[in-house]
Amino acid sequence: MSRGGQEPPLVWTVGCSGIKDDIRERGLEVRSWRSIDAMLHAEHGVNRLRTVVLHDESLGNRTLPSTVRAIRSRFPLVDVLLWAPGARAPRVREALQGGIHDVILGRSSSRLADMVA
Repeated sequence: MSRGGQEPPLVWTVGCSGIKDDIRERGLEVRSWRSIDAMLHAEHGVNRLRTVVLHDESLGNRTLPSTVRAIRSRFPLVDVLLWAPGARAPRVREALQGGIHDVILGRSSSRLADMVA
């Protein structure tokens, strides 16, 4: 529980190993999923879910637009961010056109946590 008795906003990540502590340090709760499918079927904390962060490599055979549509269909008010370290302009453009709220290009988990917070 955070200050004031309220539970902190929840961030879900897929394929973003090593960022949990950085996100928690910013007063958010974080839950990491092994796959997008597992995340889409989750029930815990959905009423507090604020942000989903996908690592670019977590998509597997999925297309970015179909993944964003599936997330938004299940969680319509959630921001979907893509962590794509070093991505080039065409990938960033594709992500934004596909419905991603923002693309984080840096490799630093601390910088990613700043963007999420």
